[in-house]
Amino acid sequence: MTMLIMLGCVDRGDTFWIGEGAWIEVDANDLCANGCAYDRMQEVRDVVLQTGGVAEVEVLDGTDLRITGADGGDTKLTVVGLDEEGDVIEHFAYLNVRRIDRATAYPRCNVPEPAEDAWILPPETEIYFRWSMSADNQPLYGNPGIDFGAFEVYELDMREGSAWLESPAEAGPIEVTMDAYAHDFARFEVHDGTYDGLVVDGGWAEDAAVEAGETFRVQTSLTVDGRSLCVDEAERTVEVLTPEVCGLNEDGDYDTLTFQDPGLFVYTYAAGTCELALSAEGFDASVEVEVF
Repeated sequence: MTMLIMLGCVDRGDTFWIGEGAWIEVDANDLCANGCAYDRMQEVRDVVLQTGGVAEVEVLDGTDLRITGADGGDTKLTVVGLDEEGDVIEHFAYLNVRRIDRATAYPRCNVPEPAEDAWILPPETEIYFRWSMSADNQPLYGNPGIDFGAFEVYELDMREGSAWLESPAEAGPIEVTMDAYAHDFARFEVHDGTYDGLVVDGGWAEDAAVEAGETFRVQTSLTVDGRSLCVDEAERTVEVLTPEVCGLNEDGDYDTLTFQDPGLFVYTYAAGTCELALSAEGFDASVEVEVF
């Protein structure tokens, strides 16, 4: 009779929170909280779920596993395999599977999250896109079967929940969806390159004033149908009309600037009215701020 010696992982099993319908890919040697450093598994022989139906586990290659959240619940996953010396060892982890009740998109935008309208993008524009999933405010992880529609995907990181995307050349709507989340997730609109206005906002009240020596920020935004763009890289020009009061750097040695960033910092030097003239894509705007 041959006796199998069970050595086992010496550290506690790690816990994985997975969305229903989402999947993670993980090495069996990463299931322990310390990476199972003392017992490296070379080959998986079996996987055992303490409670059936909570998740599905597939052995991909070597010690790589794909774990898919099925029905909500908690279970313990035990992976049985062989180490370098052919001894049988076990690694285990705890799987907590929950239905995704909230999925949130975080595109790197110049404007806040829209309430109902789609984010507006110019054609052929790169954008960094992140997302999160949760159930009762508990973060969930895994690949939810995300589909970026007409976007071209350059980089995709499922562990971090992020991607680099590029909008298509053609104008039109784009919807980003998740197979594991049945509700609306993220909507974009690629415009045709035609703008209808230039909005300037400094975030100050009309009667606000700035103390000489301080800086203030001017936020500019081109609009499409009266809405600001998510990514606005159009060229702008600003001219300082009162260079004795304010300017575009600490030294005040230049008073005009061509730039693409929607945000602009203005430096103040002396009391008076700081007057700026801005233009972009054929639209003009002005700024007046009192300096004391």
